[in-house]
Formats: sequence, C-alpha cells, structure tokens
Amino acid sequence: SQELKNVLGERLMGFAPTTNAVDVLKQDGFNNANTTQMLEMSPKLQEEGKGKVWLIDEAGILGGKSMLKIAGLAEKYNARVVLIGDDTQRTSQKAISKHPWTD
Repeated sequence: SQELKNVLGERLMGFAPTTNAVDVLKQDGFNNANTTQMLEMSPKLQEEGKGKVWLIDEAGILGGKSMLKIAGLAEKYNARVVLIGDDTQRTSQKAISKHPWTD
C-alpha cells in the first residue's frame, strides 16, 4: 500500500472495513483513511473520491453487499478500486464466497 501511495500521492484514498485497519492505514501515511462504511454512507466522501483510486485494505472481510455498493459508487464517481487482503484474514459472514474480481 505504501508503494501505491508513493506513486499515486493525493489521488489515492485509503479505506478498510474495521477501525483497527483504518488506524494501521493512518500509521502508514493515509492520514485521511476512513472505514468502508463511511464511504458507503457519506456523499461528501464519495464526491471527494471522484476520479481517484480507492485502496480497500482487508478486502477479504468486506461483506458482499458492501463490495457491490462500493463497486457501484466507484463506477458512478469514475474511481478505481484496489483490493488488498490475504487468505489468512477472517472472512465476513456476509462475504461473497469468492469475489469474482479477485484471485
């Protein structure tokens, strides 16, 4: 995530499904990191993300409905989404069994 931040700078916005993960993003230099729930609910934050790259950390624990909503918002605001996570993270009970856009 830090490498992406170095390349994209202010065009990169950090999000995560948990406040603990948001705190880690902030420690990594994403000073304006927010939860994915805030992204889903805040028109101001959505507008702020217009045309930017949305980094979603711990994407494996994001619920399926949230993932689909964020994908729709990204399309609406011409944003790109980068999903970061690993197989050792716990999965959301609401998560899609395997997101079709990830490996």
